[in-house]
Amino acid sequence: MSNKFTFCLYLNSLCALGISLPFSAFRLPFNAEDAEVRREHRQILTADRSAEYISVLPLIKRRLRKGFPSQHPERKFCMSKILCLFATLLMMAALTPATANADPLVITSGTGSVTGLSGGPSFNVTGLNFAASVGGSQGSSQPQTGCFPCVPGATVGVGGFFGGSSVLGSITIDGTLYSVIGGTITISGTPVTVPNSTSNLTLTSPFTFSANLNVCPFPCGFQPPFSTVNVTGGGIATLNLQVGFFPNGNPLFQFTNITYDFQTPVPTPEPMTILLFGGGLVGLAAKLRHRWRP
Repeated sequence: MSNKFTFCLYLNSLCALGISLPFSAFRLPFNAEDAEVRREHRQILTADRSAEYISVLPLIKRRLRKGFPSQHPERKFCMSKILCLFATLLMMAALTPATANADPLVITSGTGSVTGLSGGPSFNVTGLNFAASVGGSQGSSQPQTGCFPCVPGATVGVGGFFGGSSVLGSITIDGTLYSVIGGTITISGTPVTVPNSTSNLTLTSPFTFSANLNVCPFPCGFQPPFSTVNVTGGGIATLNLQVGFFPNGNPLFQFTNITYDFQTPVPTPEPMTILLFGGGLVGLAAKLRHRWRP
C-alpha cells in the first residue's frame, strides 16, 4: 500500500471521528469576554503558587461561578468540513485508475513536409528517448486539394489525414529499433486566407499533430504481431503558393509545398498541482485576513 493511499485513509479516519486539526489559518476571533478570561488564565499559570495564591483566588472563584469560555463549536464544525473535503479529494486522486494506454510520445523537434500536387508526406521527428522517420505515398493533404488552383480570398487548410501506405518507416524507442507498418497521422490547424498578391506567397499557421503508429520489432518478418504507439506534437506550418495569372491579368495560385516545423510544447500543470497550489493560496488568504482583522 502506497504512502499516499495510507495518508488518505488516515485523513478519512480523522474525518469520521470528527477530529479537527488546529490549523491557525482558520482560527475564529474570540469575543471580548473570552479574551479577558484568557488573560486571567495566563495570570493564574504564571503566578507564583506561594506568594500570589491569595491574589488569584478571587479570579478562580469568579470563573467557577460564571463558567469557562466557550470552545467555539462552530470552529470545530468548520474544521471538520474542511478536513472531510481535503481527505475526499486526496482519496479521489489516489484511487483514480490509471489509463489503459501508455502516455503518448511527445515530439520536441523535427520537420515534416508535403511537396507537389501528388507528393506524399515525410516526417523526421525526435522527442524524449525516441526518434522517428515516417512517410509514404500521397494521402489527403488539405492544401493539395484546396489550392489546385486557388484565387485571392480563398480559404486553404493546413492539415491532412494520412494512413496505410502513407505511414511507413521506422522509429527508435529507448534504443530499440521498430518498423512502422501503417497507422494513421492526423494534422489539424487554423486555415489561412489567400491574400491578393502578384508574387509567390508564404503563409504560416499553428498546427497540432497526432499519430497512431503500428510498430513491430525490426525485422518484422511475415505477418508479425504489432503494437500501437501514440505520438503527439505541434508547431508552425509554412505554406508556399506559386503565383500565376489569368488571361485578364488577375492572379491565381497553386500549391507548391507545406512544411511542418515542430516545437517543444509548453508543459501543462497537473490537476493535483493546481489543487495544492490553490489550497495554499486559500490558506494564505485566510491567515492574512485573520491577522489584519481589527
